[in-house]
Amino acid sequence: MPTQLAQADPRWWEALTQITAPTLIIDGGSDDAVRRALLDLLATAIPGATRADLEGSRRGHASDTDPFAAVVMPFLTR
Repeated sequence: MPTQLAQADPRWWEALTQITAPTLIIDGGSDDAVRRALLDLLATAIPGATRADLEGSRRGHASDTDPFAAVVMPFLTR
């Protein structure tokens, strides 16, 4: 994924500013600094986006359901 985001058409990045839906960007606890930086950029590009890190699992929704719910539920119920 980092390569895809890093090489995305600049118009795609510009179009992110038009997103009006609440957006939650979750990183599955990646140790990859490039991936984390790109997800930070993505969150910055989308107005009002929320950025969260789910430590310990790349598939937290399936393997670490309680920590995943702790991140997602406040976002969904706000």
